[in-house]
Amino acid sequence: MRIIKISADGSIVLFSLRCFFIGLGLFFSAHSLAMVELADEKLSEITGQALLQMGKTDGTGVSSDVTFYKAGLDAEVELNLNIEKLQLGCGGINGPGCDIDIDNLSLTGQSWVGDRPDSSALLTRPFFEFAVKNDNSKTLREVTGVRLSAENALGLLTAGQNTAQPNGINVLSGFMETTNISGTAYTQATNIAGTSDPNNTVLQFDTDPNIIFCTSGCYSGNTATSDPSTSAGIDIPSLEVPFTGPGALVNGTRLNSTSVTATGAVPTVSLDGGQIDVTLEDTISVAFFISVSEATVNTEGSVSGLNAEIDFTQNLGYIHKINVDSPFSLSFQKEETSWPGSDSRDIAQAGWWMSFADPVELGDLNPVQQIDISPTFDQMSAAFKAYFEANPIEIGTQAGLQQLFSGEMDVDVGDLFIPSTLSMSVSDLQLGPEQNVVPNCYGSATFC
Repeated sequence: MRIIKISADGSIVLFSLRCFFIGLGLFFSAHSLAMVELADEKLSEITGQALLQMGKTDGTGVSSDVTFYKAGLDAEVELNLNIEKLQLGCGGINGPGCDIDIDNLSLTGQSWVGDRPDSSALLTRPFFEFAVKNDNSKTLREVTGVRLSAENALGLLTAGQNTAQPNGINVLSGFMETTNISGTAYTQATNIAGTSDPNNTVLQFDTDPNIIFCTSGCYSGNTATSDPSTSAGIDIPSLEVPFTGPGALVNGTRLNSTSVTATGAVPTVSLDGGQIDVTLEDTISVAFFISVSEATVNTEGSVSGLNAEIDFTQNLGYIHKINVDSPFSLSFQKEETSWPGSDSRDIAQAGWWMSFADPVELGDLNPVQQIDISPTFDQMSAAFKAYFEANPIEIGTQAGLQQLFSGEMDVDVGDLFIPSTLSMSVSDLQLGPEQNVVPNCYGSATFC
């Protein structure tokens, strides 16, 4: 074989590879590189490390009859990755549909100076691993799974764009647990016990009338019942409710949502300005000839001590940013497999499986939409009723005279502390700007 080279002056020079290698052999024969014996002292000063690493691990649990063979690099690999459409296991062992379906997937560093494409995720000791069943049998030996993994992956994984419609992670088969969640939710301004109450909530509270010359109905426990069809009710403004909760868990095949329960303290709610029309259980009579069975109560005071327990069911398509600092793997297996080093709950199912061994971080989860708390009004009503059964509202002579002469009375219930938990469920909330995705592209492109 010959190599043609054009020299600077334009002439053509032909090189013979045979001549080149003959000359190279003559050079090294003239300068022989013989092996030199080293003493133990010199040998101890020499260090070295293999780039390739291999290992064998016996399986446990559901994989007790499986032997795992591992081959990897003892190195760190930097990776900046864009995949417009990741679909795995579509129409495969699990039937129609895909095991994993993710749009606009990017993997980069968690932070960067300049543009995101300038950053890289860091994979430590990446490796392949093979699951071999019946390893000691020549006739029954078979490969039942393959795993691409790294002992640790450090980076930012993003999918889709933060919009009002779910997108990005369409379907996920695998194991992923998040760190404890936290965020702040805002409630919708609403009304309770009035004509604009969406639930027509009825409030009941025990009274303790103490009116001079009262001849009947003036006893502790005379219950007043509100009428939402005629009452103005109590206006509740939008409330800021910080919440915390345990981490969410994704563990299964072809999932598109996850659930978690969070709790938060409800801020103090003012009762000032409320107006409630009530009917008394027993008519109050004064001096035998003045009777009151209905009243209009103008409320004053506040209530605190309420807590919210919120069951979130969230489409995975609303989760767009995942900070990863964990062993990570992507595997395919024909049967459920417990890969070495996996969480005891992480049993890879047949098909494709994506796994994060350590909890990943989602950051603050702040819903964009305000949350409707009216589904908790029945619980509020029950909490108020229980409180006032133990602490009846005192109605004095002045309030009684107000009702007699003006048709309504002012009742200051004071600053109520009602330790009660209100449970509610919400689903598929778009999250705040903390979940916005920075494109892994130069220029104005949103994905490249």
